Amino acid sequence: MERGYKMKKKGNKQEKGEKALKRDRGLNIDMERWASIVEELKAEIKKLPDVRLDKIQEIKEVIDSGNYEIDSSKIAGRILEEI
Repeated sequence: MERGYKMKKKGNKQEKGEKALKRDRGLNIDMERWASIVEELKAEIKKLPDVRLDKIQEIKEVIDSGNYEIDSSKIAGRILEEI
């Protein structure tokens, strides 16, 4: 009787191992898919300009119109953040 129990238990361990292997293979496939997506996104990010030309143009227009306001406390706060 005890042997039968041990054999069953051993069989369950094997089944659990097979299930875990299938699960791990599935996770591996998911990780490969996500890694591929991340690489694609990195390539797209590299295509973006380092400088936002639209923002620069907007600021130039505000300066040229004479409506550019300098917030000295905001500038001071940013300087202190960097220290």
